[in-house]
Amino acid sequence: GGQSAAIVWHWNKSERLPLYQAALAKKLAAAAEIVLPAVRFKKEKVAFLYSYVAGAGLPASQESRHHELMDWAGALEFTGHRFDVLGEERFRKVAVDYPVVVAPDVWCAFDETVEAAKEYVRRGGILVVTPGSLGKTFSRYRDSGFAAFASGDTGKGRVVVLEKELGMETLAGRLAPFLPEPELKMEIAPSGEFPCVERLLVGDDSRRVLYLQNWGGLDQKCHVTLPEEMRGWNLTRLEGGFIRTA
Repeated sequence: GGQSAAIVWHWNKSERLPLYQAALAKKLAAAAEIVLPAVRFKKEKVAFLYSYVAGAGLPASQESRHHELMDWAGALEFTGHRFDVLGEERFRKVAVDYPVVVAPDVWCAFDETVEAAKEYVRRGGILVVTPGSLGKTFSRYRDSGFAAFASGDTGKGRVVVLEKELGMETLAGRLAPFLPEPELKMEIAPSGEFPCVERLLVGDDSRRVLYLQNWGGLDQKCHVTLPEEMRGWNLTRLEGGFIRTA
């Protein structure tokens, strides 16, 4: 998030690596003019509410709970959904623009944020939380009334409560029914490993770059379906390999 350069990971000290990086640099440069602007300004369909006061700031540090937040991030990423991270102030301004907002472990939030969350749901949004999320107001640590709201009339939208510490794999399956249809549909052959495949399609109507990255330990054979509007496009391999089937 926020980087304007490419990082190339490598796990050995091969003498040929500098030569490989030079060749790869040309390929990256060919895609950079498409990828960098597109990623920087691309708006996602899912938002992740991160509250500073509940997460890592005063009055109580929750930094030891970062693994659970990473499980939520991984579950979204590997179901094909990039997400925009919103602080409380930004959430209050733009939440309505997102079909789905996830707010795990936001045990405390500003009073205005809790009210904005209720209004977001009333207007048709899907808010996915863990037990106790948005339950306390920051001003006096009083019950915010959000739990009562979530179990009553929520208007056009709904509040979905998922247990804490489900783990990334279980969480991905539990989240999937409430998420929008991913832009890139992908089928993965069974390998005995959770499909940790990051996917991204960026660009415009003249050129696009398809990015797939396997963060798991095993090979993952993927069948990717591009959006219907891209049928008939010419495919050029920048790195890796693919077999066109349709």
